[in-house]
Amino acid sequence: MVTTRSVPVESDGAERETSLARSKPGGAFVFDTRTKAPPVIVRGNVDHQPYAQITFPWLNVYLGLSMVYDQITGDQVHCRLTYAANVEGPWHPVVGDSIIDAPDFLPLGPEAFDSHVIFAAARPFRHEATDDEWMYYMGGDAGHNSGKRKSSFALATLRADGWASVRGTGTWTTPMAVVVTDMVLTATVDFGKDGGALSIGVLPLEEDDHNETWALKNSISLTANSTDAAMRWRNSSNLAPLVGKRVKLQVSLEGDAMLYALGFRGGMWN
Repeated sequence: MVTTRSVPVESDGAERETSLARSKPGGAFVFDTRTKAPPVIVRGNVDHQPYAQITFPWLNVYLGLSMVYDQITGDQVHCRLTYAANVEGPWHPVVGDSIIDAPDFLPLGPEAFDSHVIFAAARPFRHEATDDEWMYYMGGDAGHNSGKRKSSFALATLRADGWASVRGTGTWTTPMAVVVTDMVLTATVDFGKDGGALSIGVLPLEEDDHNETWALKNSISLTANSTDAAMRWRNSSNLAPLVGKRVKLQVSLEGDAMLYALGFRGGMWN
């Protein structure tokens, strides 16, 4: 996948946008941008210019580290986070209505070396020794068009799968069905300083599978920071009868809960 940038003149004035092209499957990596225009993935304006995006898969979606050149704040370059269900889009900022008003994912630092400019490197990755997410980037100590600045190589780290979360208090049901691929449902969750709880109910979609075994009311809540922790229910935590079947998940967040990821893995439960 590669990104391009352009400044088209629209009816309401000039824009700045980032497009994405994907190699054809099989054979050599050939990017065809002549017969078909690449889709626009991030759209800004001349004052807030999407500059480049590092695009990579995360779990069952795609994330993008989108660099935005901001002409009205001292020629700063910001690093913001976007997501899409499919690599061709539509793409959205994780927080905010547009890339223009989205908060910085990797904020400009108080130290000189990354006080004005941040460019993410080729691709973040999970470090095997620490199990953290590692993200290399280049920082600059002066504006993009300053004419003279020092550039530095830097590293930012996140907790495992710590890219984006659903945060707050409330109960919701996943809008799309998921297939149960193994017998244990896992959750990656953190809690703020005031604590909280995560409870999950499994809602089978096939009528013959309907029962209260894995209902939300029977969920044993997680209350501590956890990575791929097994969810449990009072009567049985073994989802083996549902493996291969479609379900929806009913999620309850209490206090300052931050749910990053849900998944399935093997295990033995009574």
